[in-house]
Amino acid sequence: MVNVSARTRIAVSTAVAALAAAAGLALPAAPATAGPVAGPVGGAARQYDLHDCPNDRMCAWEHAYHQGKFIYMAVGCHDFGACFASDFSNRATSLYNDTGVTWCFYTGTGYTGHRYAVSPGAQIANVGLSWNDRFRSAHVWDGWHTC
Repeated sequence: MVNVSARTRIAVSTAVAALAAAAGLALPAAPATAGPVAGPVGGAARQYDLHDCPNDRMCAWEHAYHQGKFIYMAVGCHDFGACFASDFSNRATSLYNDTGVTWCFYTGTGYTGHRYAVSPGAQIANVGLSWNDRFRSAHVWDGWHTC
């Protein structure tokens, strides 16, 4: 058995995580694999829509009918303000679950507050007035706890 120092393990883990992030891969241990997509493209504001959501990702848009700036996740995010370059807290209005699992959205950080479940394949054009711009965290449903 090879004795590997803690410093070496951390360096290797950091390098693997950086390579995976650069390749757009999600690591199970990562708190989030996110890609906020927003703002000007080619000098002009671009409208994003449902077709911009990458395969096998949970996507959330700031406007109804999958329009405006959006984020996408593969694992989850305990705090939208901490996970995304542009804070997406309290901004989601429409959702698309392009994964094979249910996702839970929460009104509080750290998966707290009121819960909103999004089934696999669901395309929600507008979450409605009571949920609009209220989500602050989200994760894949574990199958045991209430979502």
